[in-house]
Amino acid sequence: MVKGTMMEKGQSLFVNSLAKGLQVLDAFEVGHRELGITEIAELSGIEKSATSRLVQTLCKLGYLDRVTRSRKYTLSAKILSNAYSYLKANPIIEVAMPRLVGLGDEVSHSVTLCMLTGVDIIYAIRLERHEFYHLTGYIGERQPAYCTSGGRAILSRLPEETVLNILERSDRRKITPTTKTDINEILEELKSTREKSYCLQAGEFIRNEINLAAPILDTNNTPVAAVVISQLYRNEERGKIEKELAPPLLQTVKEISSALGARY
Repeated sequence: MVKGTMMEKGQSLFVNSLAKGLQVLDAFEVGHRELGITEIAELSGIEKSATSRLVQTLCKLGYLDRVTRSRKYTLSAKILSNAYSYLKANPIIEVAMPRLVGLGDEVSHSVTLCMLTGVDIIYAIRLERHEFYHLTGYIGERQPAYCTSGGRAILSRLPEETVLNILERSDRRKITPTTKTDINEILEELKSTREKSYCLQAGEFIRNEINLAAPILDTNNTPVAAVVISQLYRNEERGKIEKELAPPLLQTVKEISSALGARY
């Protein structure tokens, strides 16, 4: 559900009509490829006649397409163009990309870069290898921060008050049998991550997948992203994988962070 936040009294610079338009776009979340006016209205919490006007406006502007076969609507390619503009303008992406390509060549495993947004992480770079098996693994995918290596790597360098707020607002559920959902357990994982400077997470989001992640820091030594190496594994391989992948991962995030002005 994407029923949104409307303007509160005193927020004179908040444009309700723009917010409603963005709520319409947000209705097309994962699993909603095509939507009719009634469906969009229900998902966005906007009255049906207003939804119809917003949808027609977004179609005119090129952000939505009408599907002739179903008489419904879908996101247009212009959304992807906007995402490209974001990636091209982001200095983290510019600095990280060549180093992530080098890391992927060195370790021969999938390498990604994620950022924190609310209680989730969102993937901005994905360099998949031959063992690509995560069918929804595209740029822009969101995953919960509490149980992912990239999320924990970023959380490990944030103030405790901020971390607790994020964990308390998260829908902490068991995605796999080994997913840690207890706040104290997660805090212990974050403590270990801070001590090692990287996070190891095995099977908590995808069964039989092991991930090592380390945070990218900016000029204020604030975590702005995380680099993640992923691969399938068997339990007996865990120690070997950690020993092999941690050094190149840490070297890569150090180079990226230093280029962004972080102090070591």
